[in-house]
Amino acid sequence: EGQERTGSANPHLLRALRGVTEEYRRLNVLNYEMESGTLFKMGGVYGFAAGCVCGVIAQRTEAERVVLEAKAIAVENAIRVAVEA
Repeated sequence: EGQERTGSANPHLLRALRGVTEEYRRLNVLNYEMESGTLFKMGGVYGFAAGCVCGVIAQRTEAERVVLEAKAIAVENAIRVAVEA
């Protein structure tokens, strides 16, 4: 629901979350997801450096569908960026 998905297990999006994608766009937020947030929190707690590489594999404003060609490219780019970091 935090990513404004209505086609998930609960089709009823909370009113407070409607329009959040457009609000993030106005704020120049390029990506939002929760897994890396946990990684950064754990790194901070234990004093480790943490990083995250995210690949774009869908155009969420258009559809939920993953673009398979983009996925293959994103995986290769993510590996390259992580190794070079």
